[in-house]
Amino acid sequence: TGRGRDVRASGTVGYPMMYLAQVSAPPPGTLLRVAIALDEVEEALSGVRSALLLSFGVITLLGGLVTFFMVRRLLHPLREIRFVADWVAAGDFSRKAPEGADEVGSVSVAFNHMAAELERRLESLRAERAKLEAVISSMEESVVSLDKAGGVLHANSATRTLFQVVNDP
Repeated sequence: TGRGRDVRASGTVGYPMMYLAQVSAPPPGTLLRVAIALDEVEEALSGVRSALLLSFGVITLLGGLVTFFMVRRLLHPLREIRFVADWVAAGDFSRKAPEGADEVGSVSVAFNHMAAELERRLESLRAERAKLEAVISSMEESVVSLDKAGGVLHANSATRTLFQVVNDP
């Protein structure tokens, strides 16, 4: 092939050397031979290894930081949605989840729509209940509603007068 490589102790200087020999093109039969102390090769390789390890460490650190901030940016709106969900569960419908153009934003839009619909339905139920209570309270007949155990849930004024009840159950 016209090329050779060897690692051996030098007969001249007495320490390990790396040799590389190659037959050169013009003039024909010319041999190019290079020798370098093996310690220098190992020192250069050690420097390359150290540079690679440092590079991997820096890249890992930067990747970790980028990941941390991306996850934090993603989780912040999710935390806000959770807080709004807690407020809505407690009956505070004035709070709205932060809306955006990404997937989390579309979840916020859906959540806000759901909360508005829930508020509308609760208001409708309250209005219906108020109407029913008004009808029952204005009836001249005695009306009592009981729970499954037989306890009084509601009694209109005719019932309270009939049974001489002072406190409204």
